[in-house]
Amino acid sequence: MWYAYPIYPTIAVLIAAFLLASVNPARLPVTSLGKGCRWIMALAGIAAAVALLEADIADVRRYWNYPRTEYPPLLVQQAIQNELSTGDARLVLLGFPQPGEPLCMEIEKTNYDFSPSERVYMLKLPQAVVAKTVPELQRTLRDGKPTIVFIHHQLTLTVLANAGLRITPDSQFEMPSKNGTPYPFLSFHGAETILHLRDRLGEACHPVPSGARQ
Repeated sequence: MWYAYPIYPTIAVLIAAFLLASVNPARLPVTSLGKGCRWIMALAGIAAAVALLEADIADVRRYWNYPRTEYPPLLVQQAIQNELSTGDARLVLLGFPQPGEPLCMEIEKTNYDFSPSERVYMLKLPQAVVAKTVPELQRTLRDGKPTIVFIHHQLTLTVLANAGLRITPDSQFEMPSKNGTPYPFLSFHGAETILHLRDRLGEACHPVPSGARQ
């Protein structure tokens, strides 16, 4: 993860410090061979520090230059804010963890792990409904309200159907996050057309061909 990058220059400095310390060891006899070996070790330490620092800088630069997309569920919430406020539409997150909850969701004896950042973003999604299980999602969809459902990127319609989802989505979409992870979501009860999703979300919203996530 990007927040671990500062560890690398710290390691580089420590390596360089240990190797540079060999330039003037207190207890080793001073000989031509010894001096040569110590200078070689010192230069190796400097090279290691430069290489690790350069790699760290390159990683951070790639991260900040990556095309940044707002957190997809939050972007959808903002796009359909009016309909959510009036109760004319619904935004559902299937299995997404709330603060303090486990990151893993189990469906059909398969575990689907979410990122820790999902917990943080949940605080910004007060209008979203969290369905913890597929049967709960099925019950939520029964009222026929236009609904957008975000699912784990490894889930398929076949798995959802086997787990108890009997209502077929109208269409499927994907939105990439800033780190490249796809966020698929399903449109139910005409939500795509009623909410004008493609117009509101623009190029950030990618239709998934029918059958691609079966």
